[in-house]
Amino acid sequence: MRFNEREILQNAGKISKELAEKKALQQYELYNQRRVQRADEEAAMQIKELEELK
Repeated sequence: MRFNEREILQNAGKISKELAEKKALQQYELYNQRRVQRADEEAAMQIKELEELK
C-alpha cells in the first residue's frame, strides 16, 4: 500500500511514541534556532543599511 508515493508502515514502527516526540522536539529546536539566527542577521543587515543612508 502507498500514500504520497511512499510505502505505508505495515506495523507499529520501530520507536516508541516518547522517542518520536523527543526527536520531533529536538528537530524543532534546531529549526527554531536557525530561524531566529536568520531573523537576527537580517535585522542587523537592515540596521546597517539604514545607518549607511545617514
